[in-house]
Amino acid sequence: MKLLITDHLGQHKTTKELEKWFRNKGHEVKWSMYYDPKLMTWCDIALFEWCEGMVNLAIKDGWCKKKPVFCRAMDIEIWARQYNGIDLGQLKGLAYTSRALFSVMNEDLHFREKWPDLNIIHIPLSIDLKEWTFKERKPGRRVAIIGHMWGSKGAVMIPQFVDQLIKKTKDDSWQFYLQGHWRHDVWRWYFHYFKHIIRELKLEKNIFINEKRVPSIDEFLEDKNYLITFSMKDAFSLIVAEAMAKGIKALPHNFIGAKDIWKKYVWSSFDELFYRLLEEEYNSKEYRSFVERNYSNKVIMPKWEKFLGVK
Repeated sequence: MKLLITDHLGQHKTTKELEKWFRNKGHEVKWSMYYDPKLMTWCDIALFEWCEGMVNLAIKDGWCKKKPVFCRAMDIEIWARQYNGIDLGQLKGLAYTSRALFSVMNEDLHFREKWPDLNIIHIPLSIDLKEWTFKERKPGRRVAIIGHMWGSKGAVMIPQFVDQLIKKTKDDSWQFYLQGHWRHDVWRWYFHYFKHIIRELKLEKNIFINEKRVPSIDEFLEDKNYLITFSMKDAFSLIVAEAMAKGIKALPHNFIGAKDIWKKYVWSSFDELFYRLLEEEYNSKEYRSFVERNYSNKVIMPKWEKFLGVK
């Protein structure tokens, strides 16, 4: 089988996991950043990441009549309504990452009324457990925050939370390590405000920012006791699964759909997050097991095999 994956935002971890899984099964897999008719001719099956313009080009060029064309609805394109004007009924199937975001999408499109025969399936993201070094860990004062830093990721909450945490615990040994790219174009003011408020709150020795890529996130997380997300918009939050796979206590913010994905580990208020950080309960095996049962490649990738009709 020849599988083409088109993702204009690059070879993300999600795409790479699919590529790796099907290549290991003996299939040919190619990735393209843009819609490419030549690659559409080459492939047996086409999967378009994001439900927006790229898949619409394939639909308009008539590829759905020639071979199976699939799409995965992810995140920002749903909020931006980029699916409008796309005849999704021509697809072989539509996968979605988040039940909550699919509900938002369905409010506009009314799938079952418009396309009653379209194969629609929920497939969460997944990770390769072998890539993440597990060990039993314990509470501490080193906290990781990882991801692209822009408005939706809630970074402005971080200095406020750290300031209150130090006052609450009367302990200024807390260290928060921020790893990720800050969007400097229209969000330039955001980064400058962030550094400004850290200085104003005198948190320079508590919050550390690194924008440069690190060779290995697995190694970066190795000496951390916690992983926290402050995001207000996510479809899954892969870093939560990755940290939990290492046995790290991960605490994702209550973005829309978070409780459906992360269950009891979600926090909604600073008071709740204080409690989660300061409680004695810390169970590395439980965190690893949760990911293994729910979001490991071993569990999720067979759903893709069935959805695409290949093994």
